[in-house]
Amino acid sequence: MVAFQSIAARLSRRRAKLRGAKSLWDFALLLMPSNCGGGLASEMWKADDGGVAVLDRRLQEQVFDAFWADPELRSGGLRVDVYERVVTLSGRVATDFEKRSAEKIAAGIARVRLVRNHIRVVPLASLIAADLLG
Repeated sequence: MVAFQSIAARLSRRRAKLRGAKSLWDFALLLMPSNCGGGLASEMWKADDGGVAVLDRRLQEQVFDAFWADPELRSGGLRVDVYERVVTLSGRVATDFEKRSAEKIAAGIARVRLVRNHIRVVPLASLIAADLLG
């Protein structure tokens, strides 16, 4: 009975944390068991860099969340790297409009210093052929 109460209390605390999750990344981290080895723990991001790595990770999450909210960019074919508040976008899209939209969305995130847009525009027919051929 004591073990069951302990488990119920832990589940209740986890549910409360899940309600407070601000992004998909927070949600995924909260679902991960706390006793699992390896993985990404918040302690891994703490360093003697004045919090730059933590800020970069949060900026990356915010860019991904903004892309997910945009129906044109939701496909997930883009890569976002952040280093010292400089966002680098890469990947492939079908139109120049999607490329410019991704850049504009990333630049609109607070605290982003610069956006480097290395996204390649590949016509939709070429993207489909590339996916089919592997």
